[in-house]
Amino acid sequence: MGFSEGDPIQVQIVHHLGCTPKTIYNPPAPKKSVELLAMEVDSTYTLRWKTKGEAYTYTYIIEQFRWNKWVRIGEVSAQGNYQENAYSFQLLPHSGENQVRVKYYSIQQQPHLSKTVKFSSGTIQPDCWPKQVKDTLHLGSETLYEVYDTGGNMVMKGSGSYVYCKKLPKGVYYINYDNTSKEFIKQ
Repeated sequence: MGFSEGDPIQVQIVHHLGCTPKTIYNPPAPKKSVELLAMEVDSTYTLRWKTKGEAYTYTYIIEQFRWNKWVRIGEVSAQGNYQENAYSFQLLPHSGENQVRVKYYSIQQQPHLSKTVKFSSGTIQPDCWPKQVKDTLHLGSETLYEVYDTGGNMVMKGSGSYVYCKKLPKGVYYINYDNTSKEFIKQ
């Protein structure tokens, strides 16, 4: 019929009033998953990747390895084109070696991971002060952070060069920032 794999097809069923079709053939989902063709981080810390074979609209989840775990740092909606697609995402690197990857879930909800891309950042490691905080914890420069209580519960997260701690109850807390962790006391 002259179709190529991945060509969009629209089926329209026309029927008389009172005559409703009993079954509609629903083909299985494609057997192949999306093919990630290339991935790189450029000099402006922009993650760029190309794909092929997107039969559905996916959401690409961008993850960065920080604090001994993979952290979700953003997402990009897929174009859903079967032919080649190009994507980009602006990263906020931490000091030293960085690792990023792209994750997506197939229509069957199976997770798929790209290869890990490693790159070095010229970012200077920020410092965290003061150790005893009343209102604001300073981080020195823009970075991602997570704040945990002594029970291991995350109580705050975000990005910035400072953390507003005024609403935190008094006590001991732990902050993950840049690529390190520290303890501080909320007064």
